[in-house]
Amino acid sequence: MADLVYDFGSVDGGAVSSGAKQGRYSISELAEHFGLTLRTLRFYEEKDLLRPVRRNSRRIYLQRDFDILTDIVRMKAIGMTIAEIRSIIDLVRSGQVANGEKLAVKIASKREKEIEKQIKTLREASLEATGLIDAIESRVGWFKTS
Repeated sequence: MADLVYDFGSVDGGAVSSGAKQGRYSISELAEHFGLTLRTLRFYEEKDLLRPVRRNSRRIYLQRDFDILTDIVRMKAIGMTIAEIRSIIDLVRSGQVANGEKLAVKIASKREKEIEKQIKTLREASLEATGLIDAIESRVGWFKTS
């Protein structure tokens, strides 16, 4: 698994520069950058994955939130559940950084194996579809020549 952007070495979730805009982000800026809906970001907040600062009833996302969201998007892309992601983030936030890293690797490795199995199944289905197409086309040709 490629390095996570979220700084697992920092109990408070310190930022690691991602090369993106540094500083503060509105909910709409994050939504646009990551291609997510506002509802999705609010859902992540409800699940305590993101903890934006509130100022005058507005959410302000800091660089650490940007970095955490980068990792959330990556973890979701491989099929991790919200509960799994939450477990990883909770371990890190509670100071159990090594355990959080181990859990992330364990879950990602499991997902990798599941994905490889799905790829194999899809390749087999693709070959079967090709065979079916060939069989049908050969019959169509047979009917035309009769």
